[in-house]
Amino acid sequence: ATVLPSLYYVAPNGTPGGNGTSTNPWDLDSAFRNVVTPAIKAGDTILLKDGTYLWSDATYALRVQTVGTQVSPVVFRAEKGPFPLSRVIIKQTNAINSQAAVVRFMASSRWTVLRDVEIYVAETTRTGTVVNPPSLTSYRSACVRDGGIGNKRINCYIHAGMIVGIQQEC
Repeated sequence: ATVLPSLYYVAPNGTPGGNGTSTNPWDLDSAFRNVVTPAIKAGDTILLKDGTYLWSDATYALRVQTVGTQVSPVVFRAEKGPFPLSRVIIKQTNAINSQAAVVRFMASSRWTVLRDVEIYVAETTRTGTVVNPPSLTSYRSACVRDGGIGNKRINCYIHAGMIVGIQQEC
């Protein structure tokens, strides 16, 4: 039997217990980690409602762990399209450890697309200890790190991080 792709929703005020509908959306963290019901599968599209998605965990990034295929990627995108039609902002608000990022595509992530969003670090504090190299004592987290395979960012405005752009992990 063929399984058809599904359309789900995420909102700044969404919850882990939501069902992914427009009226009961998931939160972004739960959707990225794919700990939602029903589970996100290859070919699914997740629409991000307008607004600012604040992330303040100083230990972990928003971790993308969804799995698509080259032919049927998982797509996270702004509900109404690119700016100025939509305004979807993913913002880190606290200093974060040097090994993290605002959004981190984990090694388990495959063929996931993030499009039409703005990602940045709002925290300007540059204190703490960098793990590698240990001689540095100030840092800002990267905006996006990607340790997965086939993941893409399309039409994203990524700025104000330690590394402006994408840090590809090999």
